[in-house]
Amino acid sequence: MFIKDRCLVVIILFVVLCSCGPIDYKEVYLQYKIDDANNKQLKDSVLKMADDTISDWINDSIIDVKYITNNTWAVDSIIVFSSDKTKAIGSLLISKTETRPQYVQDDITNLLCEKINGQWYFFLGATMVLPPIARTCCP
Repeated sequence: MFIKDRCLVVIILFVVLCSCGPIDYKEVYLQYKIDDANNKQLKDSVLKMADDTISDWINDSIIDVKYITNNTWAVDSIIVFSSDKTKAIGSLLISKTETRPQYVQDDITNLLCEKINGQWYFFLGATMVLPPIARTCCP
């Protein structure tokens, strides 16, 4: 009985694998390139809006972003979108030199993005602080 079951499984597996048609890799690649081009436009526009929004926050002296004002900051170029393209997460990179100029302390803050009623909104999330490193140790 065990041999018959094993033979039946092998036959079913053979039929299933042979019934699959060949994959058109060129079509898959072209679809990937089209999706990639569309995602690049979306990514670039969201990153530009995030940069403009944070600049506005600083110019409007919003208290929660006051620590960014005296430091070097940039929106990271990597951003990940949800499958429906209504939410995204990125990073805000901050290099702090305000307290002691001979030391550098880097912060990485989550930049949360959500599209609500056709408009992108940005929120600051958790922050990871990298310890200060003396500038004199590195050329």
